Amino acid sequence: MRNFISLFIILSGVFCSCTNHTKSNRASFAKESFISIDLEKNKEVSVYDFFSEVEIIPLETTSNSLLTFLMGTPDRVVLNEGKYYFMDDKQQAIIIFNDDGTFLNKMDYKGMGPGEYISVRDFNINRFTGNIEILSPEGRYINIYDASGKTFIERLYFPSDMPVVHLFHHLSADIYVLLSCAGSIEMLFYSRKDNQFVRNNYNLPEWIIRTVYRPSKNPFYVYNDTLCFKQNYNGDVFTVSPFDYELKPRYCWDFGKNNFDLLSTFPEDESINFYMDLSKRISMNYAVLFLIYKENTMYYMTRFKF
Repeated sequence: MRNFISLFIILSGVFCSCTNHTKSNRASFAKESFISIDLEKNKEVSVYDFFSEVEIIPLETTSNSLLTFLMGTPDRVVLNEGKYYFMDDKQQAIIIFNDDGTFLNKMDYKGMGPGEYISVRDFNINRFTGNIEILSPEGRYINIYDASGKTFIERLYFPSDMPVVHLFHHLSADIYVLLSCAGSIEMLFYSRKDNQFVRNNYNLPEWIIRTVYRPSKNPFYVYNDTLCFKQNYNGDVFTVSPFDYELKPRYCWDFGKNNFDLLSTFPEDESINFYMDLSKRISMNYAVLFLIYKENTMYYMTRFKF
């Protein structure tokens, strides 16, 4: 049996225009950044209206290259310099393939020794150095390897007074942006040079962790060398400023009466079962769970539940 990478993009009647915002938590967005969507329209389109070709790449199957996540739902996948990097949460490993599907390496270094990690919660390819960086929340550090994943370079320890962090990306050659989901959800910025961190004003209450609207596994992406942050519960997208560490409104989806405001719709401090039951019913009336984001010079693309 072979593994496959497959990409299916379904676009259903996306019509863009400007409109006034109505939600108080979107007051900082400029009028022109609102993208109006009419969910009553369902225009049939072909994937070839948006893409010139669709390619399926069979991944080489060896005893080391097998992926354990459900097909089509990788825990995290990064394409960089002609290589695919898959994070496999179950195996706690990073598996690397060439762009033709050839297996290259499996970073399976779980342990307590030099160059090993306690766990893999997130990873990135540092766009300033080309190195592979693996975040281990339990160890409160990032392990750094060369681009092949075969050579351990160094370990970057976080300050002892910094909250445990679970997701990260590179804002600049020195600054890391970090997301902590230990209790309340907050954003931090760490200077490697100074070994210090600061917080910005992004903060969501602790009870959100008990819902399906916690941050996605991939809340950051880079477009034109600009770091962006995507809010999965309502689809708002922000630019992360390297100057004042604040979130600058980039664009947001406006579904009119179907807009979802998490903080005003959900009561605080309920049980997990309460939130799960309410979450099932929420998508009957609201557009929620924006887990997939892409953009290029012509389109914004997303996938959500409704």
